[in-house]
Amino acid sequence: YELLTFAANSIKMNKPKWNVYGGEDGDVTTIDWKQYKGKVDVIHGGPPCQPFSMAGKQKGKDDARDMIPEFVRCVKEVKPKSFVIENVTGLISSKFNDYLQQTLYSPLEKEYSIQRFVLHAAEFGVPQIRRRVIFVGMRGNKKFRFEAPAAKYDYSHLKPQKREALFQEKMFEVSETELPKCM
Repeated sequence: YELLTFAANSIKMNKPKWNVYGGEDGDVTTIDWKQYKGKVDVIHGGPPCQPFSMAGKQKGKDDARDMIPEFVRCVKEVKPKSFVIENVTGLISSKFNDYLQQTLYSPLEKEYSIQRFVLHAAEFGVPQIRRRVIFVGMRGNKKFRFEAPAAKYDYSHLKPQKREALFQEKMFEVSETELPKCM
């Protein structure tokens, strides 16, 4: 399910055997998830991160893009054996402790053992310096412990560049004679 039509089309193109619902059909707020009960073992989702991103306003539940409650509704109605949520690490900042307790843990922890950990995308071959928080829930087994995957790659060569280095004035120095003529 993907609300953005262009993103749904990209998924369809890359995964032609998948059932992909996009646009209005991809709006998770309108789906009756009970139709999938007993048919799904794992639910994986990456709800929009903007409500929790340190690069944004961090409005959390007050941001209309907060779809974590919809993810939880899906899990509660489908009752999969397990679930995985991926999001920005801002979600686990102290600002959202109460939010996580009320929105994720309290509604699900009676049925699921939930663990969280942080992964660095570059340690798994993604050429970006991007940390993500992962929540894994397993139904029924309170003794379940999910072991976070071990890093596969060293990303020390991907040091972030200093902002000043990216915007050096010399980079943009061009004489007017070098510019193309425009009407």
